[in-house]
Amino acid sequence: MGFLPVLLNMDHIPVLVVGAGTVGHRKIAKLLDRDASVTVVSPVLPAALTARWRAQTFRWLPRNYQERDLDGMRLVVGRIPLPQTGRW
Repeated sequence: MGFLPVLLNMDHIPVLVVGAGTVGHRKIAKLLDRDASVTVVSPVLPAALTARWRAQTFRWLPRNYQERDLDGMRLVVGRIPLPQTGRW
């Protein structure tokens, strides 16, 4: 797998994070620490993120991803399992 290092100024950039599992949780925390404007779409929010959500540091959509979630986003981060393939 080839990697592409990218440096982005995340100040107030609208970012959609699809999924809030272990990987999503880490990505959400890093984005919030860099002042991104984060929207999380996930049926479940881990307890570790609940306090930050209650403090209104990000928007949570408690459901599965929908294509319209992309509207207005400048970056999308997603890591969800694909049940039909059994792969990530």
